[in-house]
Amino acid sequence: MIGFGSHQRFYLYRSSVDMRKGLWSLGGIVRQELKADPMDGSVYVFFSKSYQTVKMLVWDGDGFVVYMKRLERGDLNH
Repeated sequence: MIGFGSHQRFYLYRSSVDMRKGLWSLGGIVRQELKADPMDGSVYVFFSKSYQTVKMLVWDGDGFVVYMKRLERGDLNH
C-alpha cells in the first residue's frame, strides 16, 4: 500500500512523459521544468500520452521511490 501523508504536496506534470524514463530522468524534469527539488518529499505525478500509465516520484527520506500503475480496460468479470 502506498503510504502518502497529508503533509505531502502533490504536483501534476501537465505534459505527457515517455514512460521509459526512470527516476533520474523524472527527477531532471522536476528540477529543470518544474523548478523544484525532487528531494523535498513532495509527490510528482507523470502521465503517459494515452493516460494509460501513471508514475509517481517521491523521496522517502533515504532514497527515491517510483510508483507505476498501468490502467487496463476490460470487463471486470474476466
